[in-house]
Parts: sequence; structure tokens; C-alpha cells
Amino acid sequence: MKPATAAALVASFTLALLGAAPAPAPAPAPPPAGADDELDEGPPPMPAAPVWPCSATASANVEKGNAAMLSGAFPAAIDAYKDARDGGKCYPAYYNIAVTFERMGEGDKAESAYKDALGAKGDYGRAVAGLANLYLRSGRTSQAESLVDGLWAKYPKSAEIGAKRADLYYRAGKHDKAIETAKKVLHVDEKSVDARIAMAKAYYKMGRYELVEKIAKGGKDIDKGNAYLFNLMGLMYLKLDKTADALAEFEQATVLRPDYPEAFNNLGARYLAVGKFADAERALDQATTLYPSFSKAWVNLGAARRHVGKVKEAEDAFRRAERLEPHLAAAYFNHGLLYLDHEMEGMDKIKRLEAAISMLGRYRDEMGLTLPKDDPVDKYVGEARKLIELEKKRLDKKAADAAKPKPPPDTAAPAPSSAVPVPAGGATPVPPPK
Repeated sequence: MKPATAAALVASFTLALLGAAPAPAPAPAPPPAGADDELDEGPPPMPAAPVWPCSATASANVEKGNAAMLSGAFPAAIDAYKDARDGGKCYPAYYNIAVTFERMGEGDKAESAYKDALGAKGDYGRAVAGLANLYLRSGRTSQAESLVDGLWAKYPKSAEIGAKRADLYYRAGKHDKAIETAKKVLHVDEKSVDARIAMAKAYYKMGRYELVEKIAKGGKDIDKGNAYLFNLMGLMYLKLDKTADALAEFEQATVLRPDYPEAFNNLGARYLAVGKFADAERALDQATTLYPSFSKAWVNLGAARRHVGKVKEAEDAFRRAERLEPHLAAAYFNHGLLYLDHEMEGMDKIKRLEAAISMLGRYRDEMGLTLPKDDPVDKYVGEARKLIELEKKRLDKKAADAAKPKPPPDTAAPAPSSAVPVPAGGATPVPPPK
């Protein structure tokens, strides 16, 4: 994924450079830090619902775990899923354990749990896709391909595994091959929504949005509750500058799957873009609750908090994103703007502006050769330096004024007055009797 440019992150930032400078007006909301890329590099998958042959007790425990997952109570979710395993019969429980560990950032445990799920059901397509995606996220592309190729050879009638092979071609940039493979899967299972999604994603990257819309709508006819299709349609509408339509699709995706962090991130990002900052904060808070390692969502949440006046909380969100993904350029850009825009507790003006320059410099370094020629970062840095010089001159003048000798106080006694004092009430006093 290419880092987003500064211009795409923030529209403008104004500073008064002459005279007594008023506080700068808040910058317009930055569009999301890579929100449009969630088609490619999304968080771990969503938990599965219980299915046959899960017993009634096991199903109840899966549902209990899913509720805990929705609230961000991950350890409680894992305990419930473990109680649902039913000696290997309830294979979605193993899968959900893997998903939970991924969201907690524990990749090794997640990998082991995905393998347990495949041990319980060898052709479990969701577990195949989950493990393959885990390999992709950790840079193990060849392992992902070997896994899917081997299982598809073993289970050639599995539409889920075949669709995952199409998806791997898509992720490798082999869009024609992805479309060809998806069509093969549809010959095996003409109602495969997964194959349609893989095909639509390839057309999306090729800019064939009319085909994306046609395929996605066909998928909705088959599976009206497929939240991924709504998210995909939302991304397509963004490309066509149909913001209202995109918002509607993202909103519906979150209604269908309240445990879908990508959709909440994309929804929050669109709210940011249209100035609905409180709504953006709520959506992005849910995205980070569902997936605490979602670095881009933390950047977007920081931007939302900045615009609702939660400066300290915004700083915390940007720092969280920087820890999670140290090379995420957007985090440093937005963090720098926070320091340019707002007074910070424990920082004087010069220290704050120097911190802004440091953050913007880190942004420039992370962008490297991808930094556009018209990127405004150097302008912002230059303005911050001018403000530092103005502040230094103000402080020097203040110190010089304080060091000037003050005139001695006038200690001469006041001349006596012949005037008769008047009481507070205003009446003339009566002379005492002789």
C-alpha cells in the first residue's frame, strides 16, 4: 500500500505569521489514513456463527463468545469458544479462537488455532482463508499459496477454497488470473458469493466500476446479508465521488455485521470527510474496540477526537497508531498537525512547534520518494519555524522589559488640605459646640 499524501490527509492549515497572531483555525477534517485500502489489507476476519454439528450447548457458548468479542472482551470470548469446542465437533469455535487471537495481536496462537479448525474440518473454507490471510499479513506469501493450492487440489469442489485462490491472484496483482479462476469456481458453484467478491475486487482495481456494481448487486441477490458486499459497494461509490451512496453502503454493512471493523473504519472516515465529527468518533471508536491493532483506524480516531476538542485523547490515538505501525506516514502527519493546531498540556509554544516540525519531518522521511512535488509539508514546517522565531522575539522583548530599571516610588507626604471632609453619606458635618 502506498502511503497517503499529505494533501489527501488534510486540505489546508492556516497560520497567522505577522503581528499578534490569533490561534489558528482548525484544519478541515483529513480523509482517512488509507481507509480506501481496506479492500486489500483489512483486519482479521469476523467470527463465525455456530452451525451443525454444534450442539445446543456449544452453539450457546459460541454466541456468548461472539457477544464478548463485540464488546472487546477478548479473554472472555476465548473462554467461551473453548467451552464450545465439543471435542472437535463444533469447528467454528476453533476458527473464532483464531480470529480473537489475531485481533489481540497474537499471531502465533492464531495460526495454531486456524490449524486446529482445519484439523476439525479439512475443507473449512473460512479457516483456509483466515490462515492464508494471516500468512499474507506476515509476509509469507508463498506459504499462503502453498496452503490454498494444496487444499484446493484435495477438495476441488470447494468453492470457498477456490475463491480464496482467486483472491490470492488478485492480491498478487494478477487480476486477469483472478477473474479467470473465479469464473472456474462459478462453474462448480454458480451461487458462490466468495467467487463473485474475488472477481469484483479484481475489476475494482482495474477501474471497471460498472462491472463491480453488477457483480456486487448479483451477490446481494444471493446473500442479502453479506456485509462485505455493502462495504465493497461503498468503496466503489467513493471512486465515483458518490459520497452519500458510499455512506449508505457503509452504514448498512455495520448494521448487518456490528463486528465488522473495516466497515466501521470506512464509515468513520466518510463522516470525517463530511464534517460529522461526533459520528466519526463513535464509528472509529467501535473499529478500534473490535480490532485494537487497527493502526489506520487509530489515526482516523485521532483526527475525529481532534475535531471534537479531545486534544489529549487525539494525541494518545496517534501515538497508538505509531506504535502499531512505525512506518505509517499518515500518523506522523496528523500528529504534527495536532501540535500545530492546539495548545498541549505540559508544552510551551516553542516546544510544541518544535514537536510539530519533528513529526512532519518523520512524515517526510516515511514518504521518501513517494512524496509528491506539491505536498504541503514543507510549507507547514516553514510556517512553524516562523512562528518559533516570532515567539522567541516576544519572549526576548518581555525579558528586556522586565530587566529595565523601574522609577523609584514618590514618597513625598501629600500637602494638607483645607477642605472640610464630607462623610460618606454626603452631608456637611456640624461643628462641635464650644
